[in-house]
Amino acid sequence: MKSLDSIIGLKQTPLNFKELLLKLSKLYGCILLLAEKSIISLREELDVVRDYFEFENTLHQKNRLSFNISGVNKAILEYQIRPFTILSLMKNMVQDKH
Repeated sequence: MKSLDSIIGLKQTPLNFKELLLKLSKLYGCILLLAEKSIISLREELDVVRDYFEFENTLHQKNRLSFNISGVNKAILEYQIRPFTILSLMKNMVQDKH
């Protein structure tokens, strides 16, 4: 719930709360869906990471987090991994930078 604490703490800033809450809702919705699975595709995991980066960028009003996957064999994106393998690493990286 650290994300909600961050939103509450920003009540004095000129932030688009509707946009922020929509991104947080989308992120949590994806997380809840993935939590029900024991294995997901790398593509699904990277989609959640992208949603997380979008939320963080909106929250902090900066476009400092992004990634682009190009030239990757599409078969690799269907590789099966455990949910939140990459997301956990990315969240730790972002939180260490704040």
